[in-house]
Amino acid sequence: NELLMENVLNISAHKYGNYHKYYTFHPSSARISFFSSGDVFKKLWDAQGQPNVFSIIDIGCNEGNLSMDVLEQAQKELPSHVRCTLLGIDLDSSLIDLAVAKYVSADNATPIAFAPINFMNSVASKAFLDKYLIDLSATLKKEVVGFSMVCLFSITMWIHLNFGDDGLVDFLARSADLLTPLGSLVVEPQPWKCYKAADKRCRKLGITRPLHFSALQIRDIEREITGMLLPTNTEPVSTEPAAASSSEKAAVTAVTPVEAKKVYTQIQAGMQCHWDLGKEGWGRTIYLFHRSADLQHNQPVPVIVEKNVTAESENVSEPDAQPSADESASEVNKAEEGIHASKKSKLN
Repeated sequence: NELLMENVLNISAHKYGNYHKYYTFHPSSARISFFSSGDVFKKLWDAQGQPNVFSIIDIGCNEGNLSMDVLEQAQKELPSHVRCTLLGIDLDSSLIDLAVAKYVSADNATPIAFAPINFMNSVASKAFLDKYLIDLSATLKKEVVGFSMVCLFSITMWIHLNFGDDGLVDFLARSADLLTPLGSLVVEPQPWKCYKAADKRCRKLGITRPLHFSALQIRDIEREITGMLLPTNTEPVSTEPAAASSSEKAAVTAVTPVEAKKVYTQIQAGMQCHWDLGKEGWGRTIYLFHRSADLQHNQPVPVIVEKNVTAESENVSEPDAQPSADESASEVNKAEEGIHASKKSKLN
């Protein structure tokens, strides 16, 4: 039975990225080091107007190791009167159980919670997160309208492979929508070579290939995600590269997402600048997008243009249908049971 379960978990991981014992081969220290140098949280807090609450959510949190490191680094840098909070969500309930066992206790002075939520179930996840923020406001006796920081560590590829180009666009838009008006979005996108490796692994192991891999047109991943999250131009998006003088060319980054006009209208994240925190050992760059232009280390806003990419195959199934209202309600109930299990959470 243990061997069978291990095989099931491995198959799931190759499809959704919910690897067990993930931090044994990809330690959280490899990424938190970019936050611990440069007073990142202090700069974000200043740019956000020095709020009394700094709320963090980690989407796709796995066992919670990196989530906790982010929280602890924020607590180190911010003044003691600032209430830092953490919510980690993941679609794998067994990973959430491990996170709760390690990090959640009735003795916690800091509101820390983990819940089994499939963020791509938009109805259930919104209902759960709305209730979480209401409960958190009651606990802190301060109104919390959103998250100061939303973390997307090495999750964009799995969303993209399972939900396609439109799914990635929707995921980024909904993630940004969780932020406070001056909030910050951390994104660690896997480059296209990781997609090819994931597809190759599935073929080698005899597992069904990623649903949308062959039909994906968004492939210059890092540049295109940057383009989606920085739609600050108010003019219609051109299908041709914008003309620029020689002096402007050095400050303009060309970004080429598929269906640029659709992406431009869907992603209204309101980001004003982004900060490249660095590239970790696996070759993945960690980007920090911010809604205020007051943040230091501003980088150029990209010009969005369209580029036709020939898909390797058009024979791809449609994405899964949206869950029914009953299924969504069931998922919310399960998440609430998980977050409050064994009286380990203080959020209610």
